[in-house]
Amino acid sequence: TVQEGYDASAIKVTVDDVELTPDSNGVYTLSDIKADKVITITGAEDTTAPTGTITIGTNTWKKFLNTITFDLFFKDTEKVTINANDEGSGVAEVYYHISDTSMTEEEVKALSDWDLISNGDSFNLTPEEFAVVYAKLVDKAGNVGYISSNGMIFDYEAPVITGINNGESYYEEKTVEITDKYLESVTIDGNTQALDSNNQLTLKQTNKETVIVARDKAGNETRVAVTVYKTYTVTLPEGEGYTIVAEEGSASPVRYGESFSFTIKIAEGYTDEDIVVKANAKVLTPLEGIYTINNITNDIAVTVDNV
Repeated sequence: TVQEGYDASAIKVTVDDVELTPDSNGVYTLSDIKADKVITITGAEDTTAPTGTITIGTNTWKKFLNTITFDLFFKDTEKVTINANDEGSGVAEVYYHISDTSMTEEEVKALSDWDLISNGDSFNLTPEEFAVVYAKLVDKAGNVGYISSNGMIFDYEAPVITGINNGESYYEEKTVEITDKYLESVTIDGNTQALDSNNQLTLKQTNKETVIVARDKAGNETRVAVTVYKTYTVTLPEGEGYTIVAEEGSASPVRYGESFSFTIKIAEGYTDEDIVVKANAKVLTPLEGIYTINNITNDIAVTVDNV
């Protein structure tokens, strides 16, 4: 029986230097044996190249890929393990070569700069960006097999979010720009958002914290949380016999949750004995002559009556 990996076509069996011929079933028979016999078998050749695997993370390749696609992404150093197997003469040597482009099998066979590695061992892969792992498997009979990984992209940088700063508050719509060579998704409060042609989006005034998460295809992620508040208009009336003066630090529009204070100056010849001052129909009571509208969360219209 010829072991796997060997070619039986050239096998020659001799007994005491006399060649035997097998029958139609491949059986060699010695007849009328009356003395010790020496059986010699020659011509069994290992003509089969070794096989093997390249393993990186959860990805394993077993053959030479003629078409390489760079659609595997990594963000950290990856361990590469190469295993070779040969059922014939056995594995003699294992080599690897890292390329940043795809290569034909003819180009790989012509390479001279291979790195030797023990069969079954691993090495760390940290390329600048692109990588394809090629392996050269050699058995003890000199047969050579080649296998390869698919193309990989190593991206070590997270997306960049500009236009806002994490943890800050704003009081107008903000234009945010998000850039990354391999950007995969952008979400606002968990909802996927599309960028415009300038890689930008606008944050609306929502009066609550908004979380923007940008993620690239390698899994790098940038997270920014901001609050974009609305502003509100305080409309002051003009009437006969009085003038409204905003207090220092009070101005319209007013930021969400802030206050607005003012005084009313009564003209000579007029009285404020029965004056009624309201903010959106809510009566205001002055404190030491100053009217204050607190915790403003909508537009305010001030009215003054009975002057």
